Amino acid sequence: MKIQINLGLSLKTNSEILVDGGQYVTCMNLNPYFLAAAIVAQVATTKAAIIAFHAVLNAPTSDTKTDDIKVARDVAEREITALALMVQTVANDASLPDIQRPVIVASAGMQDKVKTPRGKQKFTAHNTVISGTTHLTAQGKADANDWAYSLDTVGFTNRVVVDTTTAAHTDIPGLPVGTEVAFFHKAVIAGVTTAWEGPIFLKIA
Repeated sequence: MKIQINLGLSLKTNSEILVDGGQYVTCMNLNPYFLAAAIVAQVATTKAAIIAFHAVLNAPTSDTKTDDIKVARDVAEREITALALMVQTVANDASLPDIQRPVIVASAGMQDKVKTPRGKQKFTAHNTVISGTTHLTAQGKADANDWAYSLDTVGFTNRVVVDTTTAAHTDIPGLPVGTEVAFFHKAVIAGVTTAWEGPIFLKIA
């Protein structure tokens, strides 16, 4: 059994690159499978590239922003790909039993095959007249809607899942004013496995 990791980065949106890259970094940090010095260094390099990409995406509009985004994304993709190759090398160690190989890949937050992105609902986030309250709205038909947010706009750790709604909108109160927050949405459809979409970033007012 030979592991081949293809993350399909070219098919992902900018937000997906941020979310997935952050997940890989979080999963691999201090992971006993990935304590080799070269891998630890690559995890740090990848995290820096993701942070830089996030900063460029959220920079003020300028004549060079489109080009800056392309350059920053290329760097992030390159570093994530290098990380995936390291995971692949560890998982394909000849001394390991086959049953352990996919476990190693999964522990890095990765998969050993391409996951084709499916169509996703759109959703929006904006501040309301009430300070610290954000209004989220989803488009499309769903039986219900799950909502979440995180104050960690890089690794998206400590994600807070709020109450599920049957309506395609919700208000999230009590958010820290002046802080950028990442928001997520998932459509709940009977008999269908759906994925979280997002993040959408919003500075709370």
